[in-house]
Amino acid sequence: MGIKKASGKTKTLEFVTEITLVVSAKDERVLSSRFEAGRQLYNACLGEAMRRLSLVKQSKLYQSARKIKSNKKERQKSFANANAA
Repeated sequence: MGIKKASGKTKTLEFVTEITLVVSAKDERVLSSRFEAGRQLYNACLGEAMRRLSLVKQSKLYQSARKIKSNKKERQKSFANANAA
């Protein structure tokens, strides 16, 4: 059951509900600190991944792989080499 999009794909309906938790002050502090630690870890990993992607895209191997248009296997191999470097 879904909605048909213009691209021909169906989109699954999504619903979000927010429920207030009833917790003690101590539990609230623990949850808050753990969520904050998780947020910081996520952002650190995301930042590192974006930095590495930028370095790969700047590499000469990646740029030469982008120029290959005709041979799909050669192009895939070139991109794999660029990612490994």
